[in-house]
Amino acid sequence: MKICFPVESDKAEKSMVRDSFGSAPFFIVYDDSSKEFVTVKNKDLDHQHEKCNPMASFQETKIDAVVVGGIGTAAVRMFNASGVKVYKGIVGTVKKNIVEFNQVGMSEFTVESSCKGDKGCCD
Repeated sequence: MKICFPVESDKAEKSMVRDSFGSAPFFIVYDDSSKEFVTVKNKDLDHQHEKCNPMASFQETKIDAVVVGGIGTAAVRMFNASGVKVYKGIVGTVKKNIVEFNQVGMSEFTVESSCKGDKGCCD
């Protein structure tokens, strides 16, 4: 499984997971089978509010899941339509979120539980 984490800086497993998806400058993609990290630049960083295209950055690097603190309804819909599940991350590093994801599990974002405003949300 390839899990995507929106982050502020490119520090692999030491990167802090952001509270919002659309405004993250980078994404760290962790491959659970190979244990490798890949950094992907956000190709949709300058989108207009409510005009987010979350899949724009993942044409070359396929993902199966996203772990993030907050995300808008439009982004959740687009990810889900592409077969990508979106999970509610915890405050901390990518490594801390990987451990939580694998050992405890995380709740899945739904359209109803996603961000509904412009407070850093890609909606």
